[in-house]
Amino acid sequence: MSLPPLLDLRGTAIELLDMPLDWPRGDDWIDADILASRLPDASEQIGILLYHLLEQASDDKQISDWLLEGRAWASTGEWLRALVAYEYALDGATDKQAPDIWYLRGLALMRQRQFDAAVESFDFARRNRKIIGKVSYASGISHLALARPQDALHAFDRVIAADADNSDAVAGRAAALAALSRFDEALQALERVLQLGAAHPARVLNNRGNALVRLRRIEPAFASYRRATEIDPNLIEPKVNSGNVFMLASQPQQALVSFQEALRDHESLPIMHVNIAAALTELERYDEAIAACDRAIALEPGHARALSTKGRALLAVGRAEEALVALQDALLRRPDHIEALVYRGLVLNQLDRLDDALGTFNLALQLAERHPDAHHGRGIIFYRKDLLGDALSEFNRAVEIEPRHADAENSRGNTYMELQDYAAALESYNRVLTLRPNDPDALNNRGNALAQMRRTMEAIDSFDAALRIAPNHADALYNRGVAFTDVGMLTQALDSLNAAVQARPDDSADALFWYARVLGRQGRAELALNALRAAVASNEEVRSWIWGQDDFSSLENDRLWGRHYQALLRGRSMPGISSGNGQPPQAEREDGGR
Repeated sequence: MSLPPLLDLRGTAIELLDMPLDWPRGDDWIDADILASRLPDASEQIGILLYHLLEQASDDKQISDWLLEGRAWASTGEWLRALVAYEYALDGATDKQAPDIWYLRGLALMRQRQFDAAVESFDFARRNRKIIGKVSYASGISHLALARPQDALHAFDRVIAADADNSDAVAGRAAALAALSRFDEALQALERVLQLGAAHPARVLNNRGNALVRLRRIEPAFASYRRATEIDPNLIEPKVNSGNVFMLASQPQQALVSFQEALRDHESLPIMHVNIAAALTELERYDEAIAACDRAIALEPGHARALSTKGRALLAVGRAEEALVALQDALLRRPDHIEALVYRGLVLNQLDRLDDALGTFNLALQLAERHPDAHHGRGIIFYRKDLLGDALSEFNRAVEIEPRHADAENSRGNTYMELQDYAAALESYNRVLTLRPNDPDALNNRGNALAQMRRTMEAIDSFDAALRIAPNHADALYNRGVAFTDVGMLTQALDSLNAAVQARPDDSADALFWYARVLGRQGRAELALNALRAAVASNEEVRSWIWGQDDFSSLENDRLWGRHYQALLRGRSMPGISSGNGQPPQAEREDGGR
């Protein structure tokens, strides 16, 4: 999951830019692609207007008239007309007048999202030393919008050199530093803004919280967000960012509360519904998550993140084909949407289209080579292709990039199990449990590693811990039954294996087979035979498992049931014996069983 965006353009220059409310994606403070997709190319319209106004222009119109007209148009938001007026004013301006007009022209170009042209205008405006501060500030904002943070930093530093107490320039400098990943310096700059007396302290505190998050100082970040909300309860950014950090901290319930608070007065914003859907997905409330995504899509058809989140929720409920459609639609809208690519790869994996899945993960890594989920996904495909060395390398890379990536750590443990490095597997599962202490799957996997290391009683304790969290966890019930068998606790083994069958009746061959082995070990021939027949009815491969099992020697040598046992091995039925219904025979408890 991405960290919260750190640059709040609306807070940096709200009067200047009036940016639409939405969130830059990824780890950058500003996303040039998103900006570019939202900034209309006004050059053709400007050219047409210029042509018509030139046709109608009066030769004796004075520069001051044009400037007044430009300012009048600007005050009503008619930036194209203002720009045309400034062009006329420049045509007759003196060297002394021109820098001010170039500055006004640059502001109008910024409003039209023509940032490159705006920077050129500001370069001309800097000839007037008297206005160099405000010109450099506007130039810095334009460079930020163009994702040129180093140039922005130079521009803001020019302002500060002339006026060290210019809080707007110091705030801009903080944004540039953060975009350069110099988060310690960015935090210092934001502290300086607060000391100087920020015009929008809540916004500065919000960005301060974001910088603290990047420095992994989570509690101070939450405090900064809370203070921002106290100062301006209507500001949604700190509420949303608090939710994002709760998501990073694997606290989706708290994240949901923050997102719902942000939604209260902003129900018309699609991203608010998408954030709620993401939290609901983490809480495994998938139907509600899908409904929240649908609300976002109704507000903005084709919203890429809403489609991607919906695809993830659909995948979780087994609706893989629908998930694939949603994710492909997201990628049609935004081909570089990393999350959509990753989840598309996971869907293709579930559909057993392994080569297509691998290609999708490769594409994701071409766009973001340090994306841990993409490395994890590629590792899953290598694992399924039995390329265990390559799989392990990918899981290692994912954990190296994101040490708290519990899924990649769990997959690394599974790979070590396949490589029979059980000690390394145990270390991986223990690390998963430090991140997710109540994860029943990790507890079950840990038990398997311990069992392979002949630490059987510890393994049973781990299975028990999994079952306290998820009482119907079929794998933990089955594995505990096998472990009980290994230490001779046969009555407990029968109980656990029987519960495993009930928990997963449609895939119970393994549990039924072990149930039969325990009964055979107890010398209960008829019940063991019926359990074997039920196991074979569930999976024909069970016949091949029976050969050479000492646990069935009592059954094989039984005068009454031995012939039926031999018939079962050879795939023939004998009269007087039930064919099995997939359920274990009900064995009464015996005091002799431990």
